[in-house]
Amino acid sequence: MEVELHYVGHASVLARAGSTSILLDPWFIGSTSQELLHAVPPFSAPSQDALAKVDAIHISHMHTDHFCERTLSRFSKDTPILIGRYRDGYFRGRLVQLGFSNIIEIPSGPEGIRIGDWRVSSFSTGTSFPYDSSVVLTAGGESYVFDNDARFSARHYFWIKQFFPNVVGACVGYSDVFPYPGTYDFSENIDVPGVTTKQISDVIEEESWGRIEYICSALRPRWVFPYANGLRFRHEDLLHFNDLICRPDGIKKRALGETVPVSVLPGERLGPIIPHPPWKYEEPVVEVLPRPESDTTVSYIAQRAAEFRELYRVLLERESRTWTVPMTVRAEVRKNKEEPFCVDFHFDGTRVLLADSTIPDLRIIYEPESLKKLLDGEWGFSEIHMSYRCKILPRRVVALQIGAHRWGLSR
Repeated sequence: MEVELHYVGHASVLARAGSTSILLDPWFIGSTSQELLHAVPPFSAPSQDALAKVDAIHISHMHTDHFCERTLSRFSKDTPILIGRYRDGYFRGRLVQLGFSNIIEIPSGPEGIRIGDWRVSSFSTGTSFPYDSSVVLTAGGESYVFDNDARFSARHYFWIKQFFPNVVGACVGYSDVFPYPGTYDFSENIDVPGVTTKQISDVIEEESWGRIEYICSALRPRWVFPYANGLRFRHEDLLHFNDLICRPDGIKKRALGETVPVSVLPGERLGPIIPHPPWKYEEPVVEVLPRPESDTTVSYIAQRAAEFRELYRVLLERESRTWTVPMTVRAEVRKNKEEPFCVDFHFDGTRVLLADSTIPDLRIIYEPESLKKLLDGEWGFSEIHMSYRCKILPRRVVALQIGAHRWGLSR
């Protein structure tokens, strides 16, 4: 049976076996993270004819670079949508809200379900939102692993190899694209002075490539394709974050045994039938967009201080449910040469209380434009933190409590 895998871009692949086509993580319209992150190289969207022949869509998780509502709007509402089976119905509920009526939840494990000529097996990380999962597609006795950017242990891949002994190819996400560590500044840290954001980014990059190495040693695929990190900032004041995003040429340094690392561009074909060119990688050119002008000031936020304090108190009350160590947090609003506006809160081990000005363990600096959207009800804290425009300065490293970039991201 002939198998064709066409790379759409980022984590999206159109997989065809015989007469059956499954589209994985469709995102080929627009940008993500409040319009700040764009896919580069640009997508190669399937033709209308190819889209009309899609038999099912698989969505690995709910991050907007995998679960793109604008892209999904291009499909008929009775298109089968495949997701993992999770402990609650939130993921399914979001799809129902979009109007989809044929949602199939796949139990985690090797058995999977049959979609035409494909057998689709889902493996969930077992975590809550965003419900990460990877998927294995099998046809004609050959299997293809699509790891998206889920995170599993080496043991997980060992067992997949036992279930699927003939893994032809593996598409593996090689880096988390998240505000951490780009939004952190460790210059004020007194616990571990001298640590830089670049050093932490380098550790994460090495960890990402080491992870692909152990995946290949466990699955022993014929080829591996690092994907799901084709994102770059385009706005001029955020371009420096691009220097902290992993480059896929790092895979050349790894010991992958007989597995061949491959690199294809969106619109090109993956698969054992077509000979792969030698490994190639060129840093994509990023079209720089100017930042929109704004007349929102620090004083405007200060005028609405009572509203902001209450919203921040509620946020910290929720986040502190798992905290065990006392900690003082300062939310600070800055812009240009204006006098900053600050709000201090102290967690005493049990409660979050408004505090008098003191030396905070953690400073989070916001821009007034983002907070205006919060106060006007346009954004929540998740949108603020995913806009990459906050700066986080930990003075003390308080384990499991300084992850401010994740505050407000849970549903």
